[in-house]
Amino acid sequence: MLDIAEVLKARESEFVSLRELVTRIRLYQPHVTETQIADFLYIEESNGDLPEWVKQGIAGTIEPTYTDNHYNGDPSLISLLKAIREEGYMPEVAPKLELTQSTVSEPPMDFDDITF
Repeated sequence: MLDIAEVLKARESEFVSLRELVTRIRLYQPHVTETQIADFLYIEESNGDLPEWVKQGIAGTIEPTYTDNHYNGDPSLISLLKAIREEGYMPEVAPKLELTQSTVSEPPMDFDDITF
């Protein structure tokens, strides 16, 4: 049996997001739902069994997983896993769309009728 954790650990220099981790697990275990994967990861994290490389950020530093202020950083691994467990699927994160207010457009200025 293929140990997914060992395969991912072999690629330690490569950044793996939570979405990619769940997707890779689903490829090897197609009968398992995202909620079940999140449950497993949540239990492993609460037991302290998840290795540090699972929590590493892009720069290779350990992300602080004890803060969830939603202002100064990313949500913690625990809150992401809770969201997957509650929603039943991996939530999509989309950038905020800036809506512009429509203004009444004025006709273009025509300078041909001005005498010089």
